[in-house]
Amino acid sequence: LTPSFISQLEKNLISPSLDSLLRLSEKLDTQPIYFLTDEQSGPWQKMIIKPRERQEVHLKGAKVAEVKLQLLVSDVLNRRMEPYLVSLKKGGKISGNLFNHRGDGFAYVMEGDVEVEIQGEKQVLRQGDSIYIGSTAPTRWINTSKGETVLLWVLSPPREGG
Repeated sequence: LTPSFISQLEKNLISPSLDSLLRLSEKLDTQPIYFLTDEQSGPWQKMIIKPRERQEVHLKGAKVAEVKLQLLVSDVLNRRMEPYLVSLKKGGKISGNLFNHRGDGFAYVMEGDVEVEIQGEKQVLRQGDSIYIGSTAPTRWINTSKGETVLLWVLSPPREGG
């Protein structure tokens, strides 16, 4: 990629080949799709997600009536985390780790209480509490409050295909 090539590209005088596009995205540490979107439908459009635009996700082994999981981002380019809003109905349970994920997880209790079991030991997390999960994953989550419990849950790095 020569300076004259980049200059011509910036001025829309040439169109890059697929090979050039891939090399350019690698040098700029971005995804090739970044260069294929226009300003109206480009990356900024996907950075802001309104509540009605959230994607609902279903967990294996969780009862749909008890657990609501919403992805808080769309397919944002170059994301390095995967944030969710997790709502557990009164008495709602999740057995096992919330996600099958190689990496770290972080949960912040926004509302309610949740009992977390880690290696046979139980802890109750209340509104304002947080938990960082590395290699030891909780084996059970139970909403112990009188109403709904809401967690902000973040995975890093994102799950493959997540």
